[in-house]
Amino acid sequence: MTHALENSWVTDKNNKTKRVRAITLVAGLKLITGQYNGFNKDRKKDGKTQFRLLVTLKEGAVAQLLNSEEFEKKTITNGHIYKGGDEATSVDGNIRLKSVDGNPARLQFSYDENNLLEGDIDVDYRGYVGEGHNKPYNSDIRAVGPEEDNGTPINNLERHNQRYGKENKNPLNNLPTGPL
Repeated sequence: MTHALENSWVTDKNNKTKRVRAITLVAGLKLITGQYNGFNKDRKKDGKTQFRLLVTLKEGAVAQLLNSEEFEKKTITNGHIYKGGDEATSVDGNIRLKSVDGNPARLQFSYDENNLLEGDIDVDYRGYVGEGHNKPYNSDIRAVGPEEDNGTPINNLERHNQRYGKENKNPLNNLPTGPL
């Protein structure tokens, strides 16, 4: 996910020379969820926890994203943000990268409209219809299948590399062998 943040630009619509990498909008990391194949923050397999970073955003980050050429406010949302690893359903702030060449891989910032400094970040690798968008492996770069695209299992790493450039480290190496 940090690779996607490092390789995504945020360009001001009104001042093309004002351009920063998306990672510079993050002030700090609070928690990583879903990194152990669907395990939640309590390290219990719940089968639904998607990989995401719970973060503190820098002052003005949401406004900067909303005023950028590359990102758009998501009009259809799941209406959630993850606070401390638990889903809260009262939030509807969602900004994601615009689609490029039909590749569904999109970096997405979700934020609390009552506290613009609190949010979570994930990459949606799967489309909404028939690709497993609401499954725990949607945001896991290691996932392959079970859904298919033109007869081939969907490979999140391939979609990542097409959108953000080649990831230098293979995330399939050194996977945990069991619950931690």
